Amino acid sequence: MAKTRIIRLEVGIRKCEKALAKFEANEMKAKERWAIAYHRFLKATVDLAGLKRFNTLRHENLRKKVIQWPKKSVELTQKRDETRIAIAKQKAEIARQSIELSTVVVKEKAEQKAVDDLVEQVHLLNNGVVTALEIRNHYLSSHVYGLMVDEEGDLRSSLTWVNSDQTKKVVALVNTIQLVLPDLADQAMEKIRSFFVRFQAKAVMDEAVQAMYDLTKELLVEKMQFQVGPNLYRFLSLELDQYIFPELRMAQDLLKRSIRSEKTNTYIRLYKRASRTDNWEPIKQK
Repeated sequence: MAKTRIIRLEVGIRKCEKALAKFEANEMKAKERWAIAYHRFLKATVDLAGLKRFNTLRHENLRKKVIQWPKKSVELTQKRDETRIAIAKQKAEIARQSIELSTVVVKEKAEQKAVDDLVEQVHLLNNGVVTALEIRNHYLSSHVYGLMVDEEGDLRSSLTWVNSDQTKKVVALVNTIQLVLPDLADQAMEKIRSFFVRFQAKAVMDEAVQAMYDLTKELLVEKMQFQVGPNLYRFLSLELDQYIFPELRMAQDLLKRSIRSEKTNTYIRLYKRASRTDNWEPIKQK
């Protein structure tokens, strides 16, 4: 917004300066015209005084120049004064816009400095946070996460440490995800496809078959592999008749055998309390 205003004021000043130059040129012309007319008046006065013969055409022309000079002078002076008034107005407008421009530029510079300071401060704070996180993660990797492995070499799901006065607690946890083994999943997918093909040509299905058809369609359509989620768990929890839905019963058994749990990244949670009798409260952390 400030930059747009600065541009507008700069354009306005240039227009005023251009108009001022034109008025100043007109003032010079008006002064020159008055000077020329004045010299003609003086010459006519001298010539008229030196005439020997009167009532001639020359005498009449010189007499008119002398008589008309006051009126001519007023006209020329008025044009010059009008031009000077226009010059004064343009100078005043240039001064006004120049002051406004200076004010806006100072304000814009102050605002930009504030933005620069903000950006610099945020970067400094972020660098501090990143450094602190790197130091914390290095310490956790060296002193904490190694303790998550038990004596038999298995990774614990969680481990808790509490300080001696029972006011601070660290809990280390391990994320667990459910994975579907691809080989068994592929076999199960083939069984589901067989069921799907067998029933999709039927014009009419009873309610049970229709429900099973819809569920298998959710599992099959536009999916290259099984993903652990509500539809899969719903399918695995169904009591399927092996005579009515043999393909799905076999697919269900294959999928149950294919699901494995895997532990992924380790993380910590911090807690504190005022005394041993108070409840633990989580500490905000990154």
